[in-house]
Amino acid sequence: MLEDQRTTAQQHFQYLYAQCSDEQKNVFETIMNTPFKLFRVLGSAGTGFRDHDCYTCPTGIAAYTVGGQTIHRFFGLANTNQVSNCVRLTDFFKRHPKMALLIDEFSMISAQLLQTMSTQLSIVTDCNRPFGNLLTIFFGDIGQLPPIDHATAGHCFMSPLWNAFCYFYLKKQQRQSGVDQQMFTNVLAQIRMNNYPHYVRDFINERKRLDEDIPFHALRLFTTRNKVDQYNKHKIRLASGRLFTFPSTDVGSEPALKDTALPSVLHVKIGAPVLLLDNLDVSNGWTNGTQCIIEDVDDDIIYIKRVTDSVIRGIKPITREVYKTNYYRKQYPIVLAFASTIHKVQSLTVEAVAVSLLEPFLSHGELYVACSRVKSADNLFFLGTHQINLQVGFDTAVLDALDDSDDLFK
Repeated sequence: MLEDQRTTAQQHFQYLYAQCSDEQKNVFETIMNTPFKLFRVLGSAGTGFRDHDCYTCPTGIAAYTVGGQTIHRFFGLANTNQVSNCVRLTDFFKRHPKMALLIDEFSMISAQLLQTMSTQLSIVTDCNRPFGNLLTIFFGDIGQLPPIDHATAGHCFMSPLWNAFCYFYLKKQQRQSGVDQQMFTNVLAQIRMNNYPHYVRDFINERKRLDEDIPFHALRLFTTRNKVDQYNKHKIRLASGRLFTFPSTDVGSEPALKDTALPSVLHVKIGAPVLLLDNLDVSNGWTNGTQCIIEDVDDDIIYIKRVTDSVIRGIKPITREVYKTNYYRKQYPIVLAFASTIHKVQSLTVEAVAVSLLEPFLSHGELYVACSRVKSADNLFFLGTHQINLQVGFDTAVLDALDDSDDLFK
């Protein structure tokens, strides 16, 4: 049995390695052939790659994109006060003493959390070197969404630990492609740095649409959960046909079960848009974040049609457990997706999006994250008529850090 698992893991690795660019393979080979233990792999949105030994992320959606756990869950941290319970971490280290820790979306990690992670790993490994001298690799882009508590806990790059890392910078785009790639990449680079020259404003204005003129399958992106809920409820109510309601089967309490990233109640109608919440079949394109349409509902199977190519497949409820507990949630791995928050899609590639300009972007990186989810500018739209340069929040500390990191790799 163990040998079969090793063979499957090796085949999975070979498949993923073959998908990497030469630039990504060079990073991998360098890391694997050096005694150095701490790395950060930087790059703008769309340059990264995803696999894991033990992969952790700040949010549930990001964690399930790469098959990992949230940082707070893995390190046993209470979200409210970050008091650590080392039981889970100690248990994992005993079973995997040669583990590598891969941490995605580092822009959302505070300096305080970074220090806590390092301290806990040092305790568990009985080694006072940073991160317990374990191979630790951070992936991400400073220009994306910041930590929620950055005003008090600081950004990750403000920590003295940050300078202990060897770093790589990925430049080759893996997401944006096509004849408009260079133009789109340039626009995203300007938005990332909070610059809005005339050609960026023109780019946005040319793509403003009324909601009814935007393709049905384009995911509407809002800055707040309240706006998303209002929009989803409004659209599902207007849609024709029978409403299907699927409550989850739960064992445990909601705060813990939230980390499963599965909905407690799923409402859908035939023809409604949904996002896939699981890597059902990576090699055939059925990955977390895939945009689909409800095709049919039959007993315990929901049939979904992929937006990109109209391929149909059935899905059944899946069960996700909360590590080291008896808690679990059983639910279909999809979520109603007329709209989503920008925060929820930071880790995803989406076929088409419509970014709302009807409310301000208060957090640094929100507009940049929203615009960079798509592969082509042809699939990017904007809702609203407000002047974009008056609505975008920014953080001078982040801009300074971006300048410093970008200057190193010019």
